This record gives sequence, C-alpha cells and structure tokens, in this order.
Amino acid sequence: MRVILALGVIAWHSVPVVTGDPALPRHGAWWALVWPIVPMFFALSGFLVTGSAMRLPLIPFAASRALRIVPALAVDTLVSILGFGLLFTTLSPLAYLSHPMTLAYGLNSLGDIHYNLPGVFTHAPQRMVNASLWTVPGELCGYITMAALIITRQLKSWPAPLLGVILIFATDLAFRTFGPWFPMEKQLAGESGKLIAAFLLGSIAYSQRDHIPLSPWLAGAAALIIAAFATFGSVRLTTEPAFIAIASVALTYLVVWLGLQPLPLPWPFNTGDYSYGVYLYGFPVQQAVVHVTGTRSPFVVFVLTVPLVLGLAAMSWRFVEKPALRLRKALPLTPRVKAMEAAG
Repeated sequence: MRVILALGVIAWHSVPVVTGDPALPRHGAWWALVWPIVPMFFALSGFLVTGSAMRLPLIPFAASRALRIVPALAVDTLVSILGFGLLFTTLSPLAYLSHPMTLAYGLNSLGDIHYNLPGVFTHAPQRMVNASLWTVPGELCGYITMAALIITRQLKSWPAPLLGVILIFATDLAFRTFGPWFPMEKQLAGESGKLIAAFLLGSIAYSQRDHIPLSPWLAGAAALIIAAFATFGSVRLTTEPAFIAIASVALTYLVVWLGLQPLPLPWPFNTGDYSYGVYLYGFPVQQAVVHVTGTRSPFVVFVLTVPLVLGLAAMSWRFVEKPALRLRKALPLTPRVKAMEAAG
C-alpha cells in the first residue's frame, strides 16, 4: 500500500510539473482519485507507527522513528544539493554552494523544509526542487502526538485519539464559521491538521484492531461512500469539514483493509521497502525529466520517472535505510513484548 500510494503521488505530480498548476489534477472528476492519496498515507502511517509505539518505551520509540526518517532524508537532502542542484543550477559551483538558499536547504534533513535551490529549475513550470516534502512536518507532528500518548498512557485506548480528531475538525468548522479566534487555529484547521487527524484515525484502527471487524463488506461500504462523493460531489467538498471527517474514516478503514490482505508482492517490491525512497526522490526526478527532455506530457513524465525513482529508492533502501533499521534491534523492548518473544 505504501508503494502504491507513493507511486500515486508521482502520478499526481506529473501534471503540475509540466503545467505549473498544482491544483490542476484536482479539476474535474480527477479530484476523487487525487485527494485521498495523502490522507490514506497518513492513516496507514498512524496504523503502523502505533504498533511500534506499543512495543517501545518513549526514548527508544523516538530513536526508532529518527532512524527510520532522518538518515534517508539527510541523504536525499545531500543528493538534491550536490546532485540535482550542481547539475542543473545556472550559477557557478562556488556561487551555488555558498548561497544562503543552499545552506537553508540543508535544514531539510532536520525537518525544517525548504523547497528551492538557487538557480535550479528556475525556468521550469514548477520551480520547487522537492514539493513532496511538505508532508514531513505533519509526519513529525504525528510522531510527537504519538509520544504524548505514550507519556499519558493513552496509547491503547481510543477516547484520547478520538478527542484529538474531534478537536481538529471542530476547530476547522469554527475557523470557517467565525474566522480566526485563537493562536493555533490555523495549524489545526489547515492541511497539516487534517493529516494528523488521519494519522490518529489510523492509530485508533490499530489500538482497537481486536474490536474492529476486518470485513470486505465494510471495505466495500467505505469504497461506496468515496464513490458517492466522487459521483455527486465536486472538489469543493475537500474544503468542507464534514466531508473530510466522513471521508477520513472511510479511507482509513479502506487502506487498512487493503493493506492487511494476504497478497504476494511482485518483484522488485518483495526485495525491500522502497516506499520512502519513492516518496523522497519522486519530485526531483520528475523535475529533472522535464528539464532534460522538455516534454509537456504528464504520461511521458510518469513513464520515464518511475524506473529512475525505483532505482534510487532501491539504493536508498539498501545503503541507507536498511543499515539504519538494523540499529533498531538494539532498542529495548517493553517487558510484555520481551515475554512474547521469549515464548516464541
């Protein structure tokens, strides 16, 4: 599911990288295919990360998340600066490397996201080097929320995460009805807030997995809800808190149900987890394809990008992510998990 969603992001971005209009893929009936991608990504992340949080105390959990995110993100940042940047900048190497924008871009490895490098893709329809990174702060907020649930011992219960979801959507509704009214309303009512809500819904799905039936009928009902919105609604629904709340619940159930189906992984996806690498390198490779070929066809961009990105993702997995994940074996497990492992 992670790989499919990551490739979906590349398909989505194939339009704005040649048109310069980031909203264009949402026009017409396409919105129902485009909008769910990122919320489903976050719901799946919340589901999987909660499993990790239940196994680890706070400090090992934070270390585990850092090992999963930071090394590959840091290498991607270096590749963007020293690879894509030096290759495509219109500045001299010295002027480029000493430019404040280049130095600021290095902060991406710490989650302080910057999108532009000096002289790089300046004449492209989309001037950003890696637009995909806008979700990194939201993911980090999800981890912080998970850490708060560990500290308050609310990780295995559903009321606290559900209260967080309700707070986000209630704040969004109040913001749209009454306007700004307290300091954090923009964060809770913005895109990042909705992604954290999806993350929390995924967390609830994991913590309550023994009580939520895994039913193809419920998955079908969730799919019908999304299909009904797509058939009778429009992209304007994506700004309505009620729609986002209902769709987020349906999408969370659907993505978890799909992800738990015992389907064989085709080659090369059965050789490693390439989803993070696909996410990190997709957009800069698309920008490079447009720059080198001059194509204005989203289909051509997608077809040329996918094999290149899979190659970079495979290298990221083998040489960066997998070695970093091996370090997680040294993290202490909770007594409950140790007992389970001892019992076989």
